[in-house]
Amino acid sequence: MKFPSHSVVTSLLALILIGSDLTAQSGGSSALPEQPGGPEDSWQQRDMKADLIEGYISSGNPDHKLEALDWISRMIEEDTTASENIRLAEQLETLALEPFLNPRREGMVPTLENDHPLVRKKTAVVLGDLGGQPAADILVNMLKLEGNPDVLKDVMYSLGRIALNENMEVTRQIGTTLRSMDRRGEVDNELAYASLFAIHRIALNELPSGDEQIYDTLLLLYDEKFSRLVHEKAREVLELLWKA
Repeated sequence: MKFPSHSVVTSLLALILIGSDLTAQSGGSSALPEQPGGPEDSWQQRDMKADLIEGYISSGNPDHKLEALDWISRMIEEDTTASENIRLAEQLETLALEPFLNPRREGMVPTLENDHPLVRKKTAVVLGDLGGQPAADILVNMLKLEGNPDVLKDVMYSLGRIALNENMEVTRQIGTTLRSMDRRGEVDNELAYASLFAIHRIALNELPSGDEQIYDTLLLLYDEKFSRLVHEKAREVLELLWKA
């Protein structure tokens, strides 16, 4: 079991002293303190909360990581400038990419450490809530590294919610991901629809005219091997681009 660092313990004690209660949850894990709101919430308290969140993120326990994500979600809801918080983006990046950036080997076979798809799935949703270019960049990196279709669906939906496409990187990476799946013979209607949602929202915000491969991606999804719902959505996006 990995214990929190000394700085995290210090922060936790400070939070207790200022009146924030830690309540025990089932299974013996400790819940994060209730979110103090209002203007009296000082920068010092916020820094201590950030330290505590990082302690939960560094834990090998996925429940702790999910608790950290709940805490971050509340911070995003209550802070309109959260998308500009670099430390918050870095914490989410750790949760999103941790197993891929810190692989380990058992014999000759590479394995992923702290491989918790549910944590990455929820992280993708929270990144969509956060918004902004840093969140979009992290989601693009998730597209490059992630192999779990359930996680990828939420990555696609969050990219659509953010609807940014700097240097056409998002639409190009969506295309790369889908073509890789096609080469493997994989047909996932839910992921295909999520991809079209992302492309559609991006096109409504700013037409991806610099992405020469966008039509190839859409025609790939227009194929009869996909469901009627995917087929109709692909046609809708194609018509949007043709009219432009």
